[in-house]
Amino acid sequence: MVERVKKVLLVLLYAIMLLPLAQLYVPFISSMPLAGVFHISPDVSFSFTKWWDGSYQEEKGKYLNDNLSFRADLVRVQCQLSYSLFSKLTTGWGVVGKHNCMLDGAYIKAWNGEDFVGYDTLYAKMAKLKALQDTLARLGKSLVLVHAASEAYYYSECIPDEMVPARKRPTNFGTCMRIGDSLGVNQLDFNSWFCAMKDTSKELLYSKQGVHWTCYGSMLAADSIIKYIENLRKINMPHPKWSNIIHSNEPRSTDDDLGKVLNLIWPVAPEVFTYGETVCDTASGKQRPKAVYIGDSFIWTFADNRIFDCINSDWEFWFYFRILNKRGDFPRQETPMENYNWQAVLDKTDYVVLVYSAPQLRKLGSGFIEAAYAHYFPGN
Repeated sequence: MVERVKKVLLVLLYAIMLLPLAQLYVPFISSMPLAGVFHISPDVSFSFTKWWDGSYQEEKGKYLNDNLSFRADLVRVQCQLSYSLFSKLTTGWGVVGKHNCMLDGAYIKAWNGEDFVGYDTLYAKMAKLKALQDTLARLGKSLVLVHAASEAYYYSECIPDEMVPARKRPTNFGTCMRIGDSLGVNQLDFNSWFCAMKDTSKELLYSKQGVHWTCYGSMLAADSIIKYIENLRKINMPHPKWSNIIHSNEPRSTDDDLGKVLNLIWPVAPEVFTYGETVCDTASGKQRPKAVYIGDSFIWTFADNRIFDCINSDWEFWFYFRILNKRGDFPRQETPMENYNWQAVLDKTDYVVLVYSAPQLRKLGSGFIEAAYAHYFPGN
């Protein structure tokens, strides 16, 4: 009986060892691919030259390692064990916070003032922004600076104790808000507003496993931006709304963008998300001005939810003032803006909105403020 058991176990061991080889040549299990950005080594053709100089073996080894059967599943098991047993993440920028909260290290640095660039630097930038705002106003155009919500501010109670400074330090966000208010810059502060609504909102505004505001939170922000533009320009714009609203435990879009790249088997926290279908306001008498949006990835939630298509007759998104996205570009074209005549677009647009989250305020405008200032104030 013992010998029979040993033989059965030996056969099972051989079968398990042959499974990856069988999966490689005759796939019988479909594995979900890993999330995130990484390089998969391509296969290499055999040649005697590469064989003798050793490059074939090296390149073939990389290919086999990156295309190992069940690799994605094994990586997820490793990531889950690292997190569950040792509270460690496999990403270089993710931070395990308290209360099952995942945080981006860059947002924590912006919250605790570690990335503060200095008052003089921010004042010079905000002063140029104010000059641009006044110049565009004289040309019949509007300019607005939008401060997107920040997960580190929203979930400040989740930040690990060792990352909380012993005494309060100046931050780029707080300094920009104070300077902007004193200069009269058109500003919308969603960071403070979302934090104020945190305990009273019936719907989830920020996910514990996402870097950006939720889809629901982005709809609230979009509605406020529209109202601000309406008041600024004395016009009546369409107000997109949601229909077929549902609540789901399964996150969509960017609601778990941080959780996805962690490649865990189970979500870090059970949450209820709110979703709906965007319905455009088609009432007569509504104005749909032309617009230019400049900023970071928080703008994508507006574009992906068709907000811009509803409220603007024409729009462009200058992602970090480097990548161009236009109305009607679906899927995204993301054309480099090198040699692009953005000055001519400004001449034809009705308003410009800059949207930046706290970590990106250290490079507010991504070069647009300086370039536009040089355009309107040459030699100054």
